[in-house]
Amino acid sequence: MAVKNLNSREALRFGWNATKAQLGFLIGIAVIYTLVMVVLGWADYKIEGMLGFLAMIIYFLGSFILSLGVTKISLKIVDGQKAEFADLWNSWDVLGQYILVSVLLSLMLLVGFALFVVPGVYVLLRFFYAPVFVLDKKVKAMDAFKMSSEMTQGIKLNLFGFSIVCGLIILLGGAALIVGIFVALPVVWIAAASTYRLLQKQMDGQGALPAAATPQVQD
Repeated sequence: MAVKNLNSREALRFGWNATKAQLGFLIGIAVIYTLVMVVLGWADYKIEGMLGFLAMIIYFLGSFILSLGVTKISLKIVDGQKAEFADLWNSWDVLGQYILVSVLLSLMLLVGFALFVVPGVYVLLRFFYAPVFVLDKKVKAMDAFKMSSEMTQGIKLNLFGFSIVCGLIILLGGAALIVGIFVALPVVWIAAASTYRLLQKQMDGQGALPAAATPQVQD
């Protein structure tokens, strides 16, 4: 079995350096993401009846599409590729499996957290990368769960710490006159993508990620 190591500090440093290198582009992505989610969430909350049900479906569909988009953009940046605004919504080929893996994971989390929280945390950490595998490797939902389970074996405690730190960064970003969230989000997105790619390389017996200071800059 390959030796794996997840260094939260290095991942967040990578995320910060990559965000600085493409600050305008990534703030734009974060603004679009946040505004769309707020508007769709407001519509889901305010509209009732059959239109309310439709608003709920649109909200969840929008969240899946945007989540796919920011993951795709983050992976491209980690890989040194040029990311574009269109990447935020053009992953239609894997949307069905992404929705399936996300719904199944949500159900498992619901059951897990109902059972005194700890099982829910375990499920979250074990299958943390399942949605990413669907996008990156274009695998079926069940295969994505198996691949994530293998990737997170032996590093769940480190992954838990990384998740806590990322949550705190987002909270602090939101507290910084609200606008800080538009920097905090891409830092966390890219940091998370970098942990996925680094763990993948470690499992394949390869080296480290490219230098975080020189990602592909958006024109």
